[in-house]
Amino acid sequence: MRTAKRSILRIGSILILAALSITAASAQTSADSAAGRRKALSERLGKGLAVVPAQTPSARGPQENNDFYYLTGIMEPEAILVVAGEGEKRETLFNRSGKWNGPSGTTPDVLPSSDLRKFFMSRAAQKRIYLSFSALDGVLQTIGGGSVLAFAAEIANIDPILAEMRIVKSAEEIKILQAAIDITADAYIDALKAAKPGARELDLDAVLQYNYIRSGAEKSFLQVASGPNSINVHFGSTTREMKAGEVIVFDIGAWFERYTSDISRTVPVSGRFTKEQAELYNVVLEAQKEGIRLMVVGNGIQKTQTAVEDALLTGLAKLGLVTDAASPWQRRLFIQHGFIHGIGLDIHDVWNWFSREMRNGLAFKPGMVLTMEPGLYFPEKMLETTPGGPRAQVKEDEFKAFAAKVAPIFKKYAGMGCRIEDDVLVTETGNQVLTVRAPKEIMDIEKIMKAAARPGR
Repeated sequence: MRTAKRSILRIGSILILAALSITAASAQTSADSAAGRRKALSERLGKGLAVVPAQTPSARGPQENNDFYYLTGIMEPEAILVVAGEGEKRETLFNRSGKWNGPSGTTPDVLPSSDLRKFFMSRAAQKRIYLSFSALDGVLQTIGGGSVLAFAAEIANIDPILAEMRIVKSAEEIKILQAAIDITADAYIDALKAAKPGARELDLDAVLQYNYIRSGAEKSFLQVASGPNSINVHFGSTTREMKAGEVIVFDIGAWFERYTSDISRTVPVSGRFTKEQAELYNVVLEAQKEGIRLMVVGNGIQKTQTAVEDALLTGLAKLGLVTDAASPWQRRLFIQHGFIHGIGLDIHDVWNWFSREMRNGLAFKPGMVLTMEPGLYFPEKMLETTPGGPRAQVKEDEFKAFAAKVAPIFKKYAGMGCRIEDDVLVTETGNQVLTVRAPKEIMDIEKIMKAAARPGR
């Protein structure tokens, strides 16, 4: 216990020293870039007005609004941005001081917050007013209540407009995302070197966070799931000691200048994949590569998701874990989550809009930065109970017959999870995998872990 406490104190000291050594990160969005976004928004509003607060109230306290940051390049408590459409003075920021407090460049006009009500009473009459419907109560509270807009002609939803803008990244955003990704990849490599039997999940967690902090970043999310924990789609890290013969599923991301990366990797605790681990890993890896191949302009995102699922089912059938690769219920038994989402100012960037549009046939466009993250998970008791919920498309006797047939093979993979995730930029001519810095080929993973092995390991 004393040793554990000393270890925790040492880790805390390292993190504090690392934090003190960081220079202030530069603002990731220049004033001129933000001005270009406001202009693009204005052109989509017709004769309307868009109201975008910096924060909205919630039960958890004030919540920062990424749309405000996207349009201004700053985060300022209680500030409110108003963008007008055609034929109007386009941009006005309301804040406490009545002065611009951000980087130099093209900036909006700035008025004190006390002028907000007067502004709306004169400018909002008979106009379409765009607000975020995803945070409507909070937005109305922020601007002084619905009575402020009593004379508006119409209230419209700004969320789809800004989501369509944000899902396609600028060159500036891609540069920042690449920096966040490289920080995460380097942290993963250091954690890979520290992985060994007897190490705790939290030990690798500390390695990752130390790397983030010394690079001027912070944790976006962090999973170090070993052994039986690896079967969870989302996890964290615990005091559990990792054992030889197990795998670790990393799912890690770092915030850097407000943008986040997202990388998943699966590695063997012992430094070498067992035969069964390699078999499962290769099924996931080949499906992932097929998905990345399809992430090009013109292809549909839902079509790509389906193709990756097909590849996983084909691989599982070859292993003997699926008796019918075309069976809808067997597909649902093994496919636990989607494989594609955007990254950017959110971990699942503009997800409310994206998930719906994906089902409606959203196609890949140049500038999209999206994940490709297939995974397979095999809980120990997966075959003991007939599936329920949305997977309950099979009769009990049919499932029991299936389970009896695949059970001898399933035992080899029981208790194991595997996920591989890359961040992919769609380009005019194909795509670019931004996460190549994080090794994912079996040979490369084993090479790093072998080189880092200590005597007696």
